[in-house]
Amino acid sequence: MDTSKRTRVIGHIFSLVLAAALVVSAGLKIGRPVQALVDVLTVKLGFQDGAVLGIGLLELTCGILYAIPRTAVLGTVLLTGYFGAATALHLRVGDSIVTPLVFGGLCWLGTYLREPRSRELLPLVRAAPHS
Repeated sequence: MDTSKRTRVIGHIFSLVLAAALVVSAGLKIGRPVQALVDVLTVKLGFQDGAVLGIGLLELTCGILYAIPRTAVLGTVLLTGYFGAATALHLRVGDSIVTPLVFGGLCWLGTYLREPRSRELLPLVRAAPHS
C-alpha cells in the first residue's frame, strides 16, 4: 500500500471513530434514555430542557455532513464551531476541556488525512518558491 493510500485509510479510520461517537452522543440527546446526560446539559451547563433535542439534532447534522466525503470539509468546519462552543461551556463551569479538544483535533486530523482538498487548503509544509 502506498503512502497516500495508507494516509487516506488512517484518516477514514479516525473519521469513522469520530462519526460513530457523534451518532451515539446525538442519539442519547435525541432519544433521551440517559437522564444523567440531560442533567449535565441542563443543570450543570445551564441549557433549558427543551434545548437538548436541538443540540442532539445539530450534532447529528454536523456528524452526517462530516461523514459524507463530498461535504466532509464543511462538516469539519461546523464541528469546529460545535466543539469550540463545548470547550467554552466546559471552561465556564470549571469542567475538563480535554474531551471537546480531543474530538476537535480528531475531526481535523481525520479530514486532513482523508481529504486531499483539506491538505491543499491548509498545507503543513509549503513548497519552496521557484526562481
